[in-house]
Amino acid sequence: MRTFRTNATARTYLLSVPIRLGNAVNAQVEASAKGLPVSNVLTQVEYQASALASPQPLWALWEFSTDPAGVALTMEFIALSRHRPTLRAQIAEYSEQFRRQQADAIAAVLDRYGIQHEDLPPVVASVLMTCLSRVIIMEDSLGVTGGHAETVSRVEHWFHALEGPRPARPG
Repeated sequence: MRTFRTNATARTYLLSVPIRLGNAVNAQVEASAKGLPVSNVLTQVEYQASALASPQPLWALWEFSTDPAGVALTMEFIALSRHRPTLRAQIAEYSEQFRRQQADAIAAVLDRYGIQHEDLPPVVASVLMTCLSRVIIMEDSLGVTGGHAETVSRVEHWFHALEGPRPARPG
């Protein structure tokens, strides 16, 4: 079990945890990385920056948010932090930073698509995407699937209307 002596150590570890991405997400992110070094292993911060800079940022964020391995890793960190105040503080700080960056980027995306922020505040879009994806993945792992297909279909219908069809998955 990893222990942290300082907030700085916990933060460095949390921000450097790599995530593995599927081929479809990698292809979309690599195509739009604009100089950002991209491989099949990125930190969450690097991935979010690449996803938000992609031609279809909402699709890219949805792919990232609905990755079962990423959700499992997040839930493991949350479980670890329950009895580790230093880790909990760093996860909270990181999550707030991540949410602010995501909301700022979503604001730009909504502006690009002509969606008024009063109709869908960017931070609300960020929270909804995060919550929906986590609950669906967690419930799927328990075998609870009621309403999932309909919810995913509605979200993906909205993304399709804004950004066009979901990016093709290679292979």
